[in-house]
Amino acid sequence: MSLTPRPLLALALGLVLAVAHPAEAHVGAHEVLREAETQAERHPDDPAAQLLHARAHLLAGEWTAALAALDLAARRGADADEVGAVRAAVFLRAGRAKRAKRELDHVLARRPEAYALLFERGRACLALGRPDKAARDFGRAIAGMPAPQPEHVIARRDALLSLGRTDAAVRALDEGMVRLGPVASLQLSAVELDRALGHRERALHRLDVLLAQAANPFWVTQRGDILAE
Repeated sequence: MSLTPRPLLALALGLVLAVAHPAEAHVGAHEVLREAETQAERHPDDPAAQLLHARAHLLAGEWTAALAALDLAARRGADADEVGAVRAAVFLRAGRAKRAKRELDHVLARRPEAYALLFERGRACLALGRPDKAARDFGRAIAGMPAPQPEHVIARRDALLSLGRTDAAVRALDEGMVRLGPVASLQLSAVELDRALGHRERALHRLDVLLAQAANPFWVTQRGDILAE
């Protein structure tokens, strides 16, 4: 018997909401987990139910249970790449970055356009002490994502800074803003790095772009400080 669309949709929505609101994730995760367990018990042969059960365990931080649910989902016929992606997320959050990267390598070999997973592989590389590979994966992922977020760009910047590549970190911020627009957090980060590199004219131009959007007193003060330099 197949899981009906309504409970499946409700569970998926619950997972999304819990992730989107970290302050409420603990409560949301356990509510979703209870419902996921109910659906998995009612529909033991449905791979979608077992996969959502695994995701709920992941959200609740229950790694062993999540992996067991994933094994069951795979035996019930769940998509191998989807199982691999969730398994990688479990390993990454559990601090087993090497296993996470291995899972992601397998999935990306078949789905190189899965840019969200490419970004997660970058996180795994970073955890393994390979910021060079992380920066490369982050850059490719951001370029291919339909809607990258500022935190994606910041992660790439940080990976490059850890390599001592400040100029490249500034370029990464600028490339991110080509996709996202002049986001204040990214622009201010670029201002800070430009000042460190001695590029005061470029830093002033960035602040002028921000001040054209809003007359923030802090930005005005920063501009005065740069002029005083």
